[in-house]
Amino acid sequence: MKNNLNELFLKKYSNDIMSIKELEKPINIIHTGNMNFDNILGCGGIPKSRITEIFGNESSGKTTIALQIAKQSTNNNERVLYIDMECSISLSYIKNNGINPDLITICRPKNGEKAFSLIEDALKENYYSLIIVDSVAAMNSESELDESIEENAKIGLHARLMSRGLRRIQIPLSQSDTALIFINQLREKVGIMFGNPETTTGGKALKFFSSLRIEVKKVDLIKNGNDKIGIKSKITIIKNKLGRPFETTFINIYFNEGYNITMDILEYAIANNIITKSGAWYYYNNEKICQGINKLKTYSNENPDWFLNLKNDVEKKLIIMEN
Repeated sequence: MKNNLNELFLKKYSNDIMSIKELEKPINIIHTGNMNFDNILGCGGIPKSRITEIFGNESSGKTTIALQIAKQSTNNNERVLYIDMECSISLSYIKNNGINPDLITICRPKNGEKAFSLIEDALKENYYSLIIVDSVAAMNSESELDESIEENAKIGLHARLMSRGLRRIQIPLSQSDTALIFINQLREKVGIMFGNPETTTGGKALKFFSSLRIEVKKVDLIKNGNDKIGIKSKITIIKNKLGRPFETTFINIYFNEGYNITMDILEYAIANNIITKSGAWYYYNNEKICQGINKLKTYSNENPDWFLNLKNDVEKKLIIMEN
């Protein structure tokens, strides 16, 4: 009797039931373009079929990080959909981040409802490997835009929009081969005396639906003499359904360039003791190289064979860690 009921149950819900073996399949990812960043994510990159939230204060590098991820997609000849709710992206910014303009589609929906409809249709078509929404804070609801600016704001419109929209796209996202990134901003809670006064916009729904929540904080400026050439940002994994949360790393973001591959490899090598440091000196294979990270970068550029050997050692280390 029980076997018959089980067969009827499986037959009725056959389209909704998954085999445990399906959960064993490796998760498809898009690399971030930074080795240390990939390393702390647990799955080696930004996961497809899932939501990732990247949030932080202004000018901390959120959009550049998202565009560097987009660069990895276009390098693999995959298409990217960029939903520019802030209406701020430019062609020069796209090109400076190394993205093929022919492989990125820019959309500027009039309101949040249209943005979610666009995302839902794009996911069902499975045409894009990556969708970026920039940003949650700019996703106004249609009813809010129809009101006069003098009218009192209705509480919770933004949160209800996000909650409803995320529920609609969750199933088509899980069935697609698309990574979905929401860029979000921070706001200060009013009247908070204790604890963290900062929170993200759009209510709590995005926090629950996200598999990854990545906080970006600018910690320093990168200078070449008196010239400011970039920023150093701290990356913290606040939530991670695919690995350990609260992992941190630091990344360098250069103006008009994004990541610097040479510095990325050098910093990964230093962090994993492929290059060791004693005092101010750097050593590789027990050979004294130079003093200071900038001189190490110059040495790498001037000695391509040496740098190629270092890169090979870094790649071997990455393969071992992935296995």
